[in-house]
Amino acid sequence: MTEQSLFPSSNPIEDASNHGLRARHVLIVEGEPSIRNVLYVLLAGLGCEGDIAHNGRQALAMIEKESFDAVLLDLRCSEMPAGEMVSAIRELRPNLVGGFWSSRAKSPTPKPWK
Repeated sequence: MTEQSLFPSSNPIEDASNHGLRARHVLIVEGEPSIRNVLYVLLAGLGCEGDIAHNGRQALAMIEKESFDAVLLDLRCSEMPAGEMVSAIRELRPNLVGGFWSSRAKSPTPKPWK
């Protein structure tokens, strides 16, 4: 084993591209700047490319135009009711993986969309 293979670079996206892997493209839908930033940094640390939408309408426009592997959605971020937001995402991209949370209230364990 070479020293390089024992100590990968500190950049997960660079590591992924060096191995022919594509970084996952994740949309973060969060209105609170500090939470958006934390999620963005955490995703980058996992080797994901993050894009940010500040509200539900912006998120839907982005989902319609771009290809995402997953969406992290704050249910309280959107001006739309949560059920409508999830339904609109499903209509645009039925196979999209998603997770939801509420950063301002207690919520049950997130479950994948079905």
